[in-house]
Amino acid sequence: GVIESGTDHCTGPNTPGMGPVIKCDPYCLFDVVNDPSESKDLSKDSKYQDIISELQKKLKTASEDAMPFSIIYSNSSDFKAAQKKICGIIEKTGFIEPADSE
Repeated sequence: GVIESGTDHCTGPNTPGMGPVIKCDPYCLFDVVNDPSESKDLSKDSKYQDIISELQKKLKTASEDAMPFSIIYSNSSDFKAAQKKICGIIEKTGFIEPADSE
């Protein structure tokens, strides 16, 4: 995998038969059953707006009781080492989640 320019995101190589990398702005919605490669963003389709609204409500509710965001890595070398492992997983599998860096 490679780190996307200007971000801290890793992406894998385009696997034959899988769609292009999609930029989500401000979010994406995918039918992961019928589109496992997440190549068709449904978030702009009006027939899914009720689902999006419900998901946003659930996210807001969950965030109200969630633990505060924490920084996992205390220094940049740890973060870079983790990125390298994550990119290796992406390169090998084509996916980042779920993944175990061990």
